Amino acid sequence: MARVGSHLVIWTIVLVPTVIEMIQGWRPSQDYGDDATITLRSYQVLSLHPPLVGMFSDVGIPGHALYDLGPLQFVLLTVPIHIDHLQGALWGSALIIGLVLSVAVEAMWSVRRWLACVLVALAVADLAWTAPSVFGHQLWNPNFGLAFLLASIVLAWAVALGSFRWWPVLVFTASVTVQAQLFYALVVVSLVIVCPFLGGWHSGWPRRFRWLMIGVGVGFVCWLPPLIQEVFGSFGNLTGVLSARSQASLGFAFGLRNLGGIAWPSPLPVRQYDPGTSFSSLGSEPILAGVVVLVVIAVIAGVAWRYRRKDLAALATIGLICSMCVVVDFASVPRINMGSLSWLVTML
Repeated sequence: MARVGSHLVIWTIVLVPTVIEMIQGWRPSQDYGDDATITLRSYQVLSLHPPLVGMFSDVGIPGHALYDLGPLQFVLLTVPIHIDHLQGALWGSALIIGLVLSVAVEAMWSVRRWLACVLVALAVADLAWTAPSVFGHQLWNPNFGLAFLLASIVLAWAVALGSFRWWPVLVFTASVTVQAQLFYALVVVSLVIVCPFLGGWHSGWPRRFRWLMIGVGVGFVCWLPPLIQEVFGSFGNLTGVLSARSQASLGFAFGLRNLGGIAWPSPLPVRQYDPGTSFSSLGSEPILAGVVVLVVIAVIAGVAWRYRRKDLAALATIGLICSMCVVVDFASVPRINMGSLSWLVTML
């Protein structure tokens, strides 16, 4: 019942706004979240000039336009868009997001965590309540990547519990996450690297490393287009993005203040967030609140490790990794590019 109910909750949240948009005559428009550009680039995947990079990035260096790291979102959407030129991008995004979130539920079910299946569905419901625009505009690349980010965190826990067969799937979902939105990179890359070691501590390393070879192969295929562009393009986009530096960022104090917002008297997970509003309220919590969040999670992880509660230790460690990465992400936002905060707040 928990397994089926979790799937039903997820697909209801994903499909209802999509069906409403389709009935209202949705069409890809450049006026709202680059829908037209995403649709066009996805259509070009099966052409003689397929895209090798992602959407235009706000991160830039003098003399060169930079783009998100890869075209995986376009690749995933190309078949629905070729089937339905007008609305394929809309319902295609919904089907893909529903599928990847259902995979997350199945990952938890495979490690016999029925309660975790329910928690995945509750997390999706919470996201739909606090940030309605995520599922109301699933095609937009930050929202598309956010769904894969959520699935990646769940898959990382499955790997940390010793189910290494989910690691290649984690590599894929993490690759989609990074290529859809660069700001999500630090979290998923950290999880891809750390979680196998947690799994080895939890259940011991498997005798065969087939999961590792498959995962490396999946990663190579996912990152082949950006590598081709890097080697044969007139200017390497990957090198440009990695070398771009901001002269003035918001700083770690700002990151800690926002992390503290999840536990302050008006906690972010239960208050609705409107990305169209100003960012004046962000970073208004005391720095101590963010420090307390990190310390509490670290204490939980430490106590769980001390008493050999490996499941809880793995989950708390993942929570600590995500929390620290969120602090770094907020801290690294350029002061001249405050609009990027609309992509980060939903991560909390």
